[in-house]
Amino acid sequence: MSDLLRQWLGQTEHHEGYLVPAAEAIAILETRSPEAAAWWRANTRHLLKRWRGLLFDPGCCRLLEGTR
Repeated sequence: MSDLLRQWLGQTEHHEGYLVPAAEAIAILETRSPEAAAWWRANTRHLLKRWRGLLFDPGCCRLLEGTR
């Protein structure tokens, strides 16, 4: 069943958080932990495609100055 059909039928879950493009998140991770970034690239290639993102829990995030 497609995601659109699930949404229309009310069979989706609601999650709150910060959606970050996966490729950008992994690039930032690379600056702190190249080994972890390499793991993500090797094991989650499907997330590196265009329009894919990672949802981060609000409690583990902080807004940086000059960003929204």
